[in-house]
Amino acid sequence: MYRKRSFVIGLGMGLILGALLLQLMITAKQQESDLMQAEQNSTGVTDKLYSQEEVDQMIAQERGRLAALEPEHADAEQAEKAAANEPDEKSLIRIVRITSGSNLNDTAQMLEDYGLIEDKYQFISSMRDRSRKIRSGTFYFEGMPSEEQVKETITQDPILSFPIE
Repeated sequence: MYRKRSFVIGLGMGLILGALLLQLMITAKQQESDLMQAEQNSTGVTDKLYSQEEVDQMIAQERGRLAALEPEHADAEQAEKAAANEPDEKSLIRIVRITSGSNLNDTAQMLEDYGLIEDKYQFISSMRDRSRKIRSGTFYFEGMPSEEQVKETITQDPILSFPIE
């Protein structure tokens, strides 16, 4: 009985897969005939073919039309973009987190990446001359502070750098 069972299961699976493949082929043939019939019954709209000269002429006309419209809108668009992209320097707040164990080089690179200092090597040499060490913590910089203000802020208690409104 056990030998016949696996044969019967295999036969059943084969019949099921064969029926599915047959159904798939019938459906594909039906769709192909439907597409052919739809093409034949189309409304007769044909695509117009243009020569290269006609295309160039249409492009030149469209460019002329756009150039006539552009000066009116260009000034207004540029003013909107400038106002949206450039925040007020006083309202700009940068938050810098100096982790415990970070060295002077890492801190200088981070400050340079945030745009708080211009030259990290000059900052490193001036910080080595200071007797106070950089403190770890979260520091808040409002606007565009000078390099001296940055040095003063990162050597004091991080809580004192929080902006008060």
